[in-house]
Amino acid sequence: MPDSFFRIIRLFRNTTPATMNSILDTEVSCFANYDTPANPKPVNLLSWLKSDKYRIPVERIRSIMDKAERDSIKATLPAITPSGLFTYRSVNHLVRHSGFIQFDIDEKGNESVGNFSELKGQISRIKNVAYCGLSVSGTGFWGLIPIASPDKHNQHHKAIQEAFAGLGIAIDPAPKSVASLRGYSYDQAAYFNHNATVFEKLHTPPIQSYTRASASGLMNTQKVYEIAGKLITEAQDGQKWLELSKASYLLGGYAATGVIDPVEALAYLKSMIEQRRDVRSMELAFKTIEKSFAEGRKNPIGG
Repeated sequence: MPDSFFRIIRLFRNTTPATMNSILDTEVSCFANYDTPANPKPVNLLSWLKSDKYRIPVERIRSIMDKAERDSIKATLPAITPSGLFTYRSVNHLVRHSGFIQFDIDEKGNESVGNFSELKGQISRIKNVAYCGLSVSGTGFWGLIPIASPDKHNQHHKAIQEAFAGLGIAIDPAPKSVASLRGYSYDQAAYFNHNATVFEKLHTPPIQSYTRASASGLMNTQKVYEIAGKLITEAQDGQKWLELSKASYLLGGYAATGVIDPVEALAYLKSMIEQRRDVRSMELAFKTIEKSFAEGRKNPIGG
């Protein structure tokens, strides 16, 4: 690993934050570059955001017209996981959540925004935004928002996405994972709010609450979802996969007769398992959901 990586780590670890009581005064993981998921080092988030260590290569990136060349240089810069400390850059190797979610706003997809260059000033008026600065390309913005329930990271991210959409701003959904990277960038005029208000809203997949006739009387779809959700979220160790299969099979049965929407049901099941922090493999969990859901659709319920 290059010596320069360890020098920047020492810089970020030894620099005393300018604002000692800042909400941004916390530790996150730093990786040598975009392509190195192993051997992360802890860095102080506030010090990282304030550092001009790699200002020159960033300014060089912003002066290059060729995208491929820009991307090749960008990939060599160190990067952090703003949402937490990791032993390896993977959701399953999270040590501690930082309490922050990053957001990324590109000019592409926000063509309706009147004066995009002034967007940072508008975002800075949002009480939940703790940081907002230029992306490494210099053409977009990224920032950090503190959240109330780190164990519900994905639900918070979706709610943040919806909140921005309500303001007419589209944020990039790509860096939604707790393990998503954020490469080094530089903005001399970055916005800091050391006392940002914690964002509390959670996204809940829309659930139809109507009732419809079934062989067993009136079937309340809200109740069906609640039963499936409890099977997943309240399952004890040793029973998680069995209860996940039961819940998926149950909703599959109701989806088979149109009592519930299959796309909505699958999204709900996945959102429920994502709330659990003790799942070794989310990929395997999703496969279990899809398999059991498909089996349930072979045995219709209600209708």
